[in-house]
Amino acid sequence: MRATKAKGNIEKQMLVDTNGLQEIKALFRFAEDGTIPDFSGALMMCFSFISSQMQRDKEKYIEICVKRAAAGRKGGKQKKANLANANCAKQNQAN
Repeated sequence: MRATKAKGNIEKQMLVDTNGLQEIKALFRFAEDGTIPDFSGALMMCFSFISSQMQRDKEKYIEICVKRAAAGRKGGKQKKANLANANCAKQNQAN
């Protein structure tokens, strides 16, 4: 994870504030620590649309992680119904 973060920092440093890249840098900062830029007008409107979508995506990702962690704690245990079906399938193969 450290290598990925270091690589991300280098890429952000390479971006210059010309040609509208200040918006991209602001999105990086928002994703990293929640910093809201001091934009005005249409630029702030665009940022608000994108940042709200980023927040929704982050919440959805956290929800998925929680569900997957809960499923992982079950450890692949089979339900009684699945065990009964598996035993029945073995018997049918033997016949």
